Amino acid sequence: MATAPLPTSLYMLRGEHFSPLVGDLFWLETAQGPLQLRLVHVKIGEQPVFSGTERCPFTLTFLSPPGDYTGCTGGMMNLRHPTLGTLQGPFIAPCVGDMHPSWGTGQLWAATFT
Repeated sequence: MATAPLPTSLYMLRGEHFSPLVGDLFWLETAQGPLQLRLVHVKIGEQPVFSGTERCPFTLTFLSPPGDYTGCTGGMMNLRHPTLGTLQGPFIAPCVGDMHPSWGTGQLWAATFT
């Protein structure tokens, strides 16, 4: 079964779009070139943050291979997935956090949607 493309608006995305993709590879379009990320966790909030919306906030946590990412400070960058297409302009940045042993080693990255 083919995976459907993502909605074209960041505001239409839901954590449920990404939950089945844990373990998939994505590519972050950085100024230094594409950076491979693996989606390792999706955390979905319990209720919307803003009135008038039904979307619960969610955070996507990715892992990049070990390396020196001092030139990659994060920001609004495109994120590509082979079957979903390109997610244009989410804010994604390197972060610190608890590394689950099954994730391996590398640099954590996060994108939060409210």
